Amino acid sequence: MFKHIRVGLSLLSCLSLFWILGQTTDLSAQQTRVAYIDASKLLKRMPEAIDAQTRIEQLIATWSREANDMQNELDRKQAEYERRKLIMTDAERASSDVELQNLRKKLDDYRHQKFDQTGGELFAQQATMMKPAYERLENAIKEAAAEGNFDYAFDCSSKDIVLLYKNAKFDLTIPVARKLGIESEILTAPLINSGPKGSTPGAKAPVNTLKNQPPANLPPEAIPPPAPPPNPGPPATEKK
Repeated sequence: MFKHIRVGLSLLSCLSLFWILGQTTDLSAQQTRVAYIDASKLLKRMPEAIDAQTRIEQLIATWSREANDMQNELDRKQAEYERRKLIMTDAERASSDVELQNLRKKLDDYRHQKFDQTGGELFAQQATMMKPAYERLENAIKEAAAEGNFDYAFDCSSKDIVLLYKNAKFDLTIPVARKLGIESEILTAPLINSGPKGSTPGAKAPVNTLKNQPPANLPPEAIPPPAPPPNPGPPATEKK
């Protein structure tokens, strides 16, 4: 379901690799504790995120259907013009050319209005609909990290972080899932690369299944939308 929520956020450059949960005032006197989570695994199972993605996909389907209807009308008008242009008067050809140009502009404007990555309505809707899920996830991470006395936590599912080794005892995914009420969903999901039995706070090291979720510590206004929709198609061009 979350094929549209790949992050990339090809829209924005990397915002942050770490978020601060506590403040270490004397690093020389005490050890800094770092944990990690799999934010994508959690978001995939959060009811708020699932509901938001369902509504996002409905918007994409509706707007794509409307764009296809416009494209079909343009194709029909273009075919009619090609069939009749040799018997048209100059005035009729000029009128048809203007009509076709207007239809192309209408279609291109609609696609940009709905799907443009720098201001399209879809991305604004995604940011609004996913905001409650991101905020709830952020709060759960802060609570779990504070209880585990961790100073920093980062998202191991981000494309900007390459983990060559993960010790499962520093995995906060399960404790965060417990606070979100989705622990059973996480535990029943297929996991590989599990850590040693009895490791805490997390039982297993989760596998990265979705890349590049936004860091959970970002303020609401800084959280980018989840991902671009399927390519709505190239701008309409005049048929030769």
